[in-house]
Amino acid sequence: MPEVNCLGIRHKTTMAKVMTKEFFETNYQTIFAAIGEVNIQVTGNSSCIYYSWNELDSTTEVFPCVSVSSSLEIAPVGLQLVLVPASRAVKSTYYGSAEESMATHLKIDDYCKEYNLKTGLVIEEYVNAATATSEDELITNIYYQIIE
Repeated sequence: MPEVNCLGIRHKTTMAKVMTKEFFETNYQTIFAAIGEVNIQVTGNSSCIYYSWNELDSTTEVFPCVSVSSSLEIAPVGLQLVLVPASRAVKSTYYGSAEESMATHLKIDDYCKEYNLKTGLVIEEYVNAATATSEDELITNIYYQIIE
């Protein structure tokens, strides 16, 4: 997985909130409005970095974001810059609505356990979210960062 500079909004929230279409729509509207306002160069697709996913208390820490130029050093007000370092990763491509993607996550998790891979960040890259005409057409690259 190559190094990537991400601009977005970090949240500590509930899993239920993150599983809604409105959560992502609101965040990406805010991010892209700031990008347009100060003419930031977008270098990749919209994504979401998952720092935690706690099934015990149904909370998560997430960072809806967009890949931006590495020359950007200061985030616009209300946004944060995160540099994701280059690393090894397990990647799978999922086709279809986000609501049904959990099975892919579970398969990646099983694979990592089988091969004793310790994982860090989980990143979903929404390859065609801006152009897909239906949720069935969505393409999501799912990365599990390998830390050991």
